[in-house]
Amino acid sequence: IHLRLHSNFSLAEGMLSFEHLSEYCVENNQPAIAITDTNNLFGALEFSLKMISCGIQPIIGIQVNISQNGKDENSIGEVVLIAKNELGYRNLLYLTNVFSINENYDKFISGIELERYKDGLILLSGGIENGFLGKPASLNNKKLLEERLKYLGNIFNDNLYVELQRHGMKSELIAEKNLIDLAYEYDVPLVATNDCFFQNENKFEAHQVLTCIDKGLTISSDKRRILTKEHYLKDPNKMISLFKDIPEAIENTVIIAK
Repeated sequence: IHLRLHSNFSLAEGMLSFEHLSEYCVENNQPAIAITDTNNLFGALEFSLKMISCGIQPIIGIQVNISQNGKDENSIGEVVLIAKNELGYRNLLYLTNVFSINENYDKFISGIELERYKDGLILLSGGIENGFLGKPASLNNKKLLEERLKYLGNIFNDNLYVELQRHGMKSELIAEKNLIDLAYEYDVPLVATNDCFFQNENKFEAHQVLTCIDKGLTISSDKRRILTKEHYLKDPNKMISLFKDIPEAIENTVIIAK
């Protein structure tokens, strides 16, 4: 079950339409799918109505930056928050409103707000590029990684999952070993995700152009965000094959959906 997905409501970032998502789920017999747009729930209603009309369970979430220690840049990292019930959805609504009143240029949710509005939410620990756990794991910063895992564990308990991604990036290989070792040590479940931004591999170049337009950059710029052709909406069999050595990470996507 895809639990990390950027629709075209992730403005100038995602390229996935709800029409395509519903067709994808029906064609692949996928009973549920999540939407996790960046910092907003703009598409939640339209997404839910479309999925329900096709017999698909909609899962509502957001990708956000959180901060453990106030405004310290080194304490900020990205996670995914998923609503598991109505209370969780109400808390997501509150947390997205934080961005309209937060004066910081780098928008984030403070640790105080996260602890106050945690009920009914499931947290996925973030990707590699800027993930709350993934980034220190990719840099072999095991001390910070352990500190952050303990911090999240104290807040979310059984609603915390360590996120694993395989887009063919070297940094993911470094991070994965550290993440798995620590997850096993602290008995935190693993979950496999694919950070989906576009429909298929053929849409990769168009997506690169989209992100350049947003930042006013050119394709040749070394300042632009670099994704891979693997950041597309993979079919379930491909995901199962990709993580065949860690089947629990695939099984946990179904547990979360349930």
